Amino acid sequence: MTAPVTLQVTPVAFMVQFVLPKGFTAASAPEPLDARVRLRDVAPAEVAVVRYSGLSSESNDDTHLA
Repeated sequence: MTAPVTLQVTPVAFMVQFVLPKGFTAASAPEPLDARVRLRDVAPAEVAVVRYSGLSSESNDDTHLA
C-alpha cells in the first residue's frame, strides 16, 4: 500500500484514495488491475496530515482537531 491514503465515506460505499509519488500522473502510472480503480489527476492543494497509530475514533479525531 502506498502512503498517504485518504478515506471518504459516501452514502453507498467507502472511497479510498492512494496518493502516487511525485512525478507520476494518471497517464504515466501503472494500469490498475481492478476495473473499480480509476486514475485521475488532482490539482495541487495545501493540506494538513495527521499520522494515526491505529483506527480512527471520535475521541482521537477530537484530540487531533483541537
